[in-house]
Amino acid sequence: MDRIGTGMGLAMAVAAAAAVLAPVPASAVAGQQSYVALGDSYAAGQEIGGSGGGAAGCLQSAQNYPRSAAARAGLQLTDVSCSGATIADLFTPANGRPAQVDALSASTAVVTLTIGGNDLGFRSVLSACIASGPQGPLLFRFKTSCRDDFVTGGVDTLAKKAAEQVAPSLGTAVSKIRAKAPNARVVVVGYPALMPDSAHIPPTGCFSPFDADGGPSVPFTAIDLNYINSVQAVLDAQSQKAVEAVGGEYVSLLANTFDHAVCGSDPYINPLQFTESGLSPSAMHPNQKGLAFEGAAVGNVLAAPRAFQGVTGALAPLGGDQYELRITVPTATLFSTPEVTAERNGSYLAHVAGEHGWYVGVRSAADSRVY
Repeated sequence: MDRIGTGMGLAMAVAAAAAVLAPVPASAVAGQQSYVALGDSYAAGQEIGGSGGGAAGCLQSAQNYPRSAAARAGLQLTDVSCSGATIADLFTPANGRPAQVDALSASTAVVTLTIGGNDLGFRSVLSACIASGPQGPLLFRFKTSCRDDFVTGGVDTLAKKAAEQVAPSLGTAVSKIRAKAPNARVVVVGYPALMPDSAHIPPTGCFSPFDADGGPSVPFTAIDLNYINSVQAVLDAQSQKAVEAVGGEYVSLLANTFDHAVCGSDPYINPLQFTESGLSPSAMHPNQKGLAFEGAAVGNVLAAPRAFQGVTGALAPLGGDQYELRITVPTATLFSTPEVTAERNGSYLAHVAGEHGWYVGVRSAADSRVY
């Protein structure tokens, strides 16, 4: 929960405008270049474009976003992401591998994390949604569509699970990660769009029939394309809310990938494909273009000055033309947030550090005070 200080700042005689917070670059500290990547197959990369090594069975790709982002931001990477990981697996040894968080320490400067899809059951959901035709029914279930299966009594059970179980668990995980790496930026990276939203479904549709012989396919009804997209949107939004509430940063990839979903004209996602042993590890995961997009997006974030870890600012009207600039700092980050500068329309207003007073009031650019 956010806390707002009780001291009142001086009124600002300014026209109504949005308050903008800009980070003040931190001075160099020991271990600033240390970067640890945590997460599941969407962080590991499923060995697409070649193996990146790592623990056996984790399917790390040489082109996954942690490697690309580390190169862009000039960071020293330790990648412990692993295909199939759940949120619980971050903290528990598995298959002879130590818990992922064991790679963290007080010297860790940056942590990235992509996880939660396996907790929601992405893989089993997609397998269950395979349809026999563009209008259904499902191939292996007696339902017209997946949506009919997961929405019961007006309740979307999958979206409910995303909002009430997965996202809160992710927030708790970020809190634990911040305790293990108290000096690190913790950046959670969301999933790219798997299915197009309604505005990006091609005019000819997406459906291509399931191929039991191993050919690529997109065997989903239009209803289920929209449905899976809507569930992913809930997971993304609720995850961002949970992560930022505990002082982490969140990078959403959804808005910039709707037109690059599995059946887009320039897809970033591999289609469904089965092998003799079942669903291909690369199916419904980013292809090489998708990995490159993710690497650029995350790399740009990591290369930028340290973000606010939940610090926000807004101008609160006091009546007439009087406004007060209010800085809000999450309790969880009260003593570790970076210093920030407040600006209005590019003009310097005030400076505040996270551990100081939370209200900033100014009469003019020449008279700025912290309370």
